[in-house]
Parts: sequence; C-alpha cells; structure tokens
Amino acid sequence: MPRKYALFLGAGLVIGLFVAIWWLSLDPKVVTVSDALDEFRDRVTTTATAATANPRGNHVIPPPGVYTYATVGQESLDGPLTESHSYPSESAITITPSDCGFDWRWDVFERRSDINSWCWINGDLLESKSTTDHIFFKVHDKRTFVCEPIAVVLPSDLATTLSSTTCTGSDTVNAHTAQITGAEKLSVGSDTVDTVVVTFKDVAGKKSSGISTVTLWLRPSDGLIIKMNRVADIKNDSIIGAIHYTENITLTLTSLTPQK
Repeated sequence: MPRKYALFLGAGLVIGLFVAIWWLSLDPKVVTVSDALDEFRDRVTTTATAATANPRGNHVIPPPGVYTYATVGQESLDGPLTESHSYPSESAITITPSDCGFDWRWDVFERRSDINSWCWINGDLLESKSTTDHIFFKVHDKRTFVCEPIAVVLPSDLATTLSSTTCTGSDTVNAHTAQITGAEKLSVGSDTVDTVVVTFKDVAGKKSSGISTVTLWLRPSDGLIIKMNRVADIKNDSIIGAIHYTENITLTLTSLTPQK
C-alpha cells in the first residue's frame, strides 16, 4: 500500500475512534414533564381515567396523571469505562390505574425509568412488581424484580414497623426490608400534607453486591409519593469486568394536582 494511502487510512481510523468516543460520551436525551404528559395522554383512555375514582377495597388511589417533582441528584457507572448522568431539575412520575391499585412510573432520560406496580390488598399497600431501566455507553439494561412474599409498601397497621421479603431478578437477588421510620408534615405548594415515612433497604446478592436504600414520604390515604430519596451503591459482574453503579437522588412533589 502506498505510504500516502496508509497515512490516510490511519488518520481515518483515529478520527473514527474519536467520533466513537464522542458518541458514547453523549448524555441520554432528557424526558421532560411535557414528554411524559404526551405519552400519558396517548396511552390512557377517558374511560380508564374516570374509573380510577372507584376505591380499591377500602382505599382510593392517587388521581391519575403526571406529577411534577423537583429533582436533585445523579447516577454514575464506574468500571473499564466511566459515565455519569446529572439529573434535570424536574422530572415526572406518571400514575395510571390498575385492577388492584395503581402503577407509577418515574421517567428522567430515554431508557432511564423506574416502574412500580402497587396494590391495595386487605388494607395493605403492596408492591407486586418493579422494573428498572438504565442506559450507559448506549447499552440498555432493563431488570424486573418480583418479591416473594409480596413486598409491603405501607401496612394497614402502622405499628408494624418492619417487614422482610426476597426480591428476585434475572441475575440479582435482593434481601428486601421495609421499615416505618416516622411521620412528618410536608409542604407541597400552599398545601400541608401528613405523610408516613417508610424506608426500604435492598441488600444485593447473586451476581451483584451492595445496598440500595429508598426513603418514601407517602400520603397514607392513597399512597401518593410526596417525597423520595434513594441512595444506591451496587457492584455487578459483567463480561467486561466488575462495574460499580452509584445513585443519589431526591424527588420532591411540587403540586398535589396532576396534569392530564
């Protein structure tokens, strides 16, 4: 190969490498509150929305729609490569009805969401399933966890201070505990809301190790999340070696009235 073509090829490979690194380093697209609202309107019918006024057992569910939360925090992944995402100043939780209660979905980036299915059963608010969605280095990682016995979110007897279960995913098993840690009045706009404070702790096992702690300030009448704090420090095995995921985030509700 003539020298000038070899140089041209070498320069092309270097440019291609820098373009690939630049592309991998791009932050994922933010999912705005308006984006979440458009998706909610596309997905939920008027009939389904009206039906949510009916109680689930002796409980009602939060009014369906898109709730706006002031958001502070970030997530990062460290390993052979490192990538961090700073969360936007506001994000959305969308609530939709289900047969036994409601599903809530937190969206912040494309391919970065949490989905939880909560049910009112015999006076207890329980979580039947949860799904986490992440994207790092343009690689999508979606995991669903099912707990056996079903995980307690808010017990009917608030004197029940601690419960435990095992939540299983495809390659991770979490030892999950829930503990009522108090009650607190919080301001949401011009309103004052009585909340029950519940702390959840997941100790990861199998192909993962580490701890994730979530504290929720819940409106006890319907389970609406008024505030949430999550701190995660998890290590996972992968085909490229050990990777370390951390997250620290606080969501604070800005209005009790959802957009529809």
